[in-house]
Parts: sequence; structure tokens; C-alpha cells
Amino acid sequence: MKMAIISVSDKGKELALNLKEKLDSDSTIIKCDLYHKNVKKYFPILFYEYDAIVAIMASGILIRSIAPLIKSKITDPAVLNIDDNGKFVISTLSGHLGGANELTGKISKLIGATPVITTSTDVNKKLGIDVLARDLYLSIENTKEILYFNKAILECREISLTVNPNKNFNYLFEYLSNNTLEINVSIYYSSKMNSDEILATLDEHELILKEKKVVVGIGCRRGKPCKDIYEGFIKSLNDLNILPCRVNLLASAEIKKMNRVY
Repeated sequence: MKMAIISVSDKGKELALNLKEKLDSDSTIIKCDLYHKNVKKYFPILFYEYDAIVAIMASGILIRSIAPLIKSKITDPAVLNIDDNGKFVISTLSGHLGGANELTGKISKLIGATPVITTSTDVNKKLGIDVLARDLYLSIENTKEILYFNKAILECREISLTVNPNKNFNYLFEYLSNNTLEINVSIYYSSKMNSDEILATLDEHELILKEKKVVVGIGCRRGKPCKDIYEGFIKSLNDLNILPCRVNLLASAEIKKMNRVY
């Protein structure tokens, strides 16, 4: 994840520096940059260059700054709002697909703040269909249906998930089994389904969840034991909350290609 932290006051800047120091040791954060003041200049850049924006400022400044930039829950970055004193971390935009809710929980723990999350499924301890999609690296083709399905989940209605019987969907079953949030689903099988898709249905409504390709790049020094490589592989997946059976491909540089001896 590429993250930007932007502040407007000296106190906010101090908090930003403290937060960056803590996030720099997080293996899931690829890049964390700091910006200070001049929000009119910076926000149009941050909105399209970063996966997440942490804004340490008054909510009014933040809302007025991002309002003209908001396009879609599919493409908008996660946006968090923190007060200068670091008392509250508020998930402001892209709570589910953008990961703002999850990030709110993480950052609030790092700085000892109170997390503020307002999405209905979360506050009612329900598993949103878009949260499932994000956690399992699935894209949603018809996003307008998300609201209908999440409303049904809040009402404890049963959702049908249909998958191809010839494809291994253990990652889906394991995720549903281990998840602590509530969702009522039934699993069906159909050979007519594409092997990389999950069809969610309820009444006359359909939602297609399609697998994104999860590719793990493996690099190592010559002579590295397989055991060490495997342990690194598992640790990386655990850091990112990816189940091993969700990985589609393993890849390495051509120079690492093994020469077979016959």
C-alpha cells in the first residue's frame, strides 16, 4: 500500500512524523510520504497517486478538499481523518473496498486513539459483500448491487453463492468458516460458471465476484534452503492476510531459472 499523510498545523505535523515512524516498520506499507499545508495543491495529486490518505486536520477542510475529487467506491482511495491531538481516527471514504475501515483500526492502535467507523455492516458486526471481495482479492463487476446485498445481510437474509465445481474454492470456504462477522450464505455448484468467478444471488439481484490474479514473486540468494523460502512465503501471506490457496501463480526472475540436468 502507498500512503500519504498530510497535515496543516505544527501539532499535526508532529503527529504525522510520529505516525510515519511507526508505519515504516509495517511490511504492508510500501511507501509512506509526508505532506504539510497547501491542501488545495496536494489533494488532487494525492487522490490519484496513493492507495490511502491520512489527513490530520479539521473534518471541514478535508471534506471540502476531497468533495470535487470523489468518483467511485471502486477507484477512490481510502481516506482517514485524524484530529491534531490524535484522539480520534475517522474512516471517511472507501471504508470497505478501499480498506479505510481496516486501516482506521490499525492506525488507532498505533497512536492510542479511538477508531470511528460508521458503515452499517461494521457497526452491526456483519460481513459486507464488498468486504468479502476485498479480503479475498475479488473484483466486483456490477457495483451498483452492493447496497442491495449489504442491506440484505443486515436483515439476516440468506445469500446464494454459486461456483464452478471443478475449481478449488477452499479459500472462500475457509474464509467464511474463520470469519467472526456474520453472513448467512448457501453454496451451490454449476459447471456453467466461469472458474474464476463467484456468483452471488438474492431474489432477482446478481453480483459477480471475479478473482484478481494473485502472483507471488520469489527472489533469493543462491543456495538458500527451500525451507527458508517457504517460511518467507508464508510470513508474507500472513502479513497480507492472504490464504495460501488463494495464490494463483509463483514467479521469479529468468536468471533464477533452474537448469535441468538429464
